[in-house]
Amino acid sequence: MKLTIASLNINGGRGSLRRFHHLSVLRDEGYAVSFLQETHTVASDEPTWLLEWEGGVYMSHLSSHSSGVAFLLAPSFQPEILKVQDIVPGRLLYLAVRLDGVPLHFINVYAPKIGAMQTRLTREVTTLLNTIDRGECVFLGGDFNCTLEVRDRTGVQRDPAAVKSLREMVESFELVDVWRNFHPDSNAFSYRFEGGGSRIDRLYVSKAYVSCVSAASMRPAPCSDHCLVR
Repeated sequence: MKLTIASLNINGGRGSLRRFHHLSVLRDEGYAVSFLQETHTVASDEPTWLLEWEGGVYMSHLSSHSSGVAFLLAPSFQPEILKVQDIVPGRLLYLAVRLDGVPLHFINVYAPKIGAMQTRLTREVTTLLNTIDRGECVFLGGDFNCTLEVRDRTGVQRDPAAVKSLREMVESFELVDVWRNFHPDSNAFSYRFEGGGSRIDRLYVSKAYVSCVSAASMRPAPCSDHCLVR
């Protein structure tokens, strides 16, 4: 079983040209599962995405100007869908599938920038993780809007309490930062701004399955100020 996964904050996906560029990259690079954040979509946009993507599309909306998360499944990737749960609109989406008899759990996060709200979202993710068998494979990905290591950002982390909450969750459920696992001595940012940057976009996998991951990287993406994490 080979599975290719990517995560990208697309910084808005309602514009047809911007959406075309994003979908073309994901299609051409052949990701089985894509985690998207900041789709800026509403329910009425879903038929357009389904038509243009031609594979599985699962979305969670907040407004046409902010937030929104989605899973895109490649047309060739057709697992048994076990559950789709919109847990926090526009912020937290859960997809459970079975592939070749193996349950896989995908959790897509777009965290708020405010620390107290990040902590509340982490609690929601923790509640969800507690419903999943510890022996099954979890992929947790998205834009966390905070970092767990000092070297992963310039400047000072805004809310240490939010960082502590996320770190405790990651450690408690034995989730491994895939990029850091492959690049233990490297410094890189997934999001850049004037004068600095941060690695707020990450993919985690259950520790028991990290040996199945063969590579991890980040690269610039068109029409976004975030890198594509894969």
